[in-house]
Amino acid sequence: MSEGNAGWGGPRAADTVGGASAQAVPWVRFGFVATAVAAAYLVVIGIPTAIIANPLFHRMIPAGTWNYLAWAVPAALFGPLMATYLVAWPQACRVDRRLGAGGLLSFLAVGCPVCNKLVVLAVGMSGAIHYFGPLQPFLAVISAGLLTIALWSRLATRTRASRPGPQLEISAPLSSGYTPTRR
Repeated sequence: MSEGNAGWGGPRAADTVGGASAQAVPWVRFGFVATAVAAAYLVVIGIPTAIIANPLFHRMIPAGTWNYLAWAVPAALFGPLMATYLVAWPQACRVDRRLGAGGLLSFLAVGCPVCNKLVVLAVGMSGAIHYFGPLQPFLAVISAGLLTIALWSRLATRTRASRPGPQLEISAPLSSGYTPTRR
C-alpha cells in the first residue's frame, strides 16, 4: 500500500483527530483491532459463563436479557479501550485499575450465580441465588461505568494530544534572563 493510504500503511491527515498527522492514529486499523478484541472478549467471557453454548460449561440458571446486555456492553467498551493499547497511540493516560476492575466485574455480572465457586463458597447455594444473583445487574452497571470512564480518559488524552498548542520562540537561553515569547 502507498504511504498516504490509511489502511494498514501510514495515516492520512483526514484519518486523524484535528488533522494532526504528526501524532496520527490510523483509525481504520484502530477499528479493525477494536472489533477483533471485542469479538475475542465475547468468546473469552461467553464460553466459561455458558452464554455461548459449549460442551465444557453449563448454566444451572438460564441467562436472562440483562445477562446478554452485561456481556455485550462491556465488550463494546473493552474492544476500543484495548485498541488504544495495541494501536500506536502517541500519548495516553494509564487506566489499568479501572480496566481490570471493569473486566472482573463484567465476568461476575454475566456468570451464573450458582456456577461461581467462590460465591457459593462464601455465601452458600441459597445465598448465591437470593443475594448474589440480584446484585449482578448492579455489578454490570458498575463494570460498564468503569470501562466507559477508562475509554473516555484514553480517548480524551488522545484528542488533547492532537491539538496544536501555543508555540514558543526561544530567542536566547533561559539562564541568561530572556523569556520565551509567543508567536
